[in-house]
Amino acid sequence: MKIKDNARIVFIGDSITDAGRDRNDVHSLSTFSKKVESYINNTFLFKNAEVFNRGISGYRSADLVEKFEEFVVSLKPDNVIMLIGINDTWRRYDSNDPTAAETYYENVKKVISGVRKLGAEMMVLEPFLTKDDPAKYCYYEDLMPKILLLRKACREEGVEYVPLDGIMAAFEVAHPEISLSADGVHPNEYGSSLIAEEIIKRLSIY
Repeated sequence: MKIKDNARIVFIGDSITDAGRDRNDVHSLSTFSKKVESYINNTFLFKNAEVFNRGISGYRSADLVEKFEEFVVSLKPDNVIMLIGINDTWRRYDSNDPTAAETYYENVKKVISGVRKLGAEMMVLEPFLTKDDPAKYCYYEDLMPKILLLRKACREEGVEYVPLDGIMAAFEVAHPEISLSADGVHPNEYGSSLIAEEIIKRLSIY
């Protein structure tokens, strides 16, 4: 993903992106969005990137479709980074309110296509689970078909894809003593830093 001078970068997603940001501050950042902004603006002179976090706790893919004009179009972004999907799976198990994999695909396809039509570059982060809550391992039955269709949407639209679930699993195998999350979903400082690192290594600074 290319980041130009004075770029407008928008993060969209659920609680993993939201991460307790101040909703009353349009420029409030948190966890990995804050780390990425700091890297861009403190490492490179004259970059002056304006970064927005529009993650909302509890959001599913349908919510991003509904809020696309407000959260993306209105901000006139040059770059969009999206992480969405875990709640499309989670609500099946805790609320008996499932989202079909094909419905998830249609929703993320609309968002990705919408970003591309704006002429913005996009990076899509794969939804993930960590080893930290074995009770959620069964969620993969629902999550993996969604991940496969998310990859399909990214191939079709030609956007950058970050396979976070596999990346986190590889880290956990190499470092079994380190926890990336308290509940298997929401990253702690280790998990957030890993996400930020994977984003940063894919940035091309112009």
